[in-house]
Amino acid sequence: MIINIWKKQDLDLVKELPTEVLSTIEDTIEILDENYGAERTEEDLGGYVAVVDKAGIKELKQHQLKGIIPEYIDDIEGAEYISALFCVQMTSR
Repeated sequence: MIINIWKKQDLDLVKELPTEVLSTIEDTIEILDENYGAERTEEDLGGYVAVVDKAGIKELKQHQLKGIIPEYIDDIEGAEYISALFCVQMTSR
């Protein structure tokens, strides 16, 4: 499973996650909105939050994140989840 969160309203897609995780995602989306605009798309700079399970991690490692090391990995306090930042250069399609 891979769920991409671009905007705050996309949080409805993952509303079953723990409150601490939702808060972390919302904080990240606010930072992206402030710096890159709230109407960004896949073609724009700034990115999104990807919520993934173990199968999703395998898929990302085989494709989008192949050979890329995360900038940082943090535990999300109060939940058994992590937050990882990957900086990926988008290629033209």
